[in-house]
Amino acid sequence: MLGSAGAAGAALAATLLTALALLSVIAVLAWMRRRIRQARQGPVAPLSWRSSLLLCIALAYPAMVATLWINIWLQQRGQDALDANLQARRYVTVQAASTFGEIMLPADTRLLRDDPLDPGTPDWPVTLRAVQAMRFPAPQTINAAWVSAVQTAPPLMELAQPRRFTVQAEGPSQGQEILCDTGWIAQFRLPDDQRYREDWQRNGLPPESFQPSRWLFETCFEGSPILVPTLRNGEIAWE
Repeated sequence: MLGSAGAAGAALAATLLTALALLSVIAVLAWMRRRIRQARQGPVAPLSWRSSLLLCIALAYPAMVATLWINIWLQQRGQDALDANLQARRYVTVQAASTFGEIMLPADTRLLRDDPLDPGTPDWPVTLRAVQAMRFPAPQTINAAWVSAVQTAPPLMELAQPRRFTVQAEGPSQGQEILCDTGWIAQFRLPDDQRYREDWQRNGLPPESFQPSRWLFETCFEGSPILVPTLRNGEIAWE
């Protein structure tokens, strides 16, 4: 609520500054028109120092406001370019087959990235670090399961074929077998390796740390697909 009030106050102040600048321009134009009319009728007395000072202020103030708006526009343009670049780096399509930890990402794999170390500048390389989710162009096999998409945190797999899993995570169901159907979401737990989890949270998942063979199966359920959007003409497309 405070943020909204601050934004409204800033907008009101900008409106008042612009209105005063326009009034100054109108006043100067009216004064110049009057001086020209007087000059046509005869000699015009020179301006006093007070009048000259007021005229300078009346001319300088609109120029200052115009400069302010130009700077705001340039900053907004730069921020828009940075946001577009960040968005393009967040929604990535793999151009060529690439190794990602224990698996090979085929070309046209869609990735959702959120790299806390990426400043978003064009000179910063786009890497496979901090991939949050991926959707394959065709089902891939991971841990003997055919999957259409994977989420890294929390670890989830969208199954492309039925698969029977054995519950590995500790609990009353440990050791039981569960049949998971096509399209279901298989849920896993990361291994009890605290540093393994902290690295993910602090710096984003390094590609070499993607090790689904270490994931511990918990359960599966019929849920929504793992959504990995892509960019089309600068717009986010959910497919």
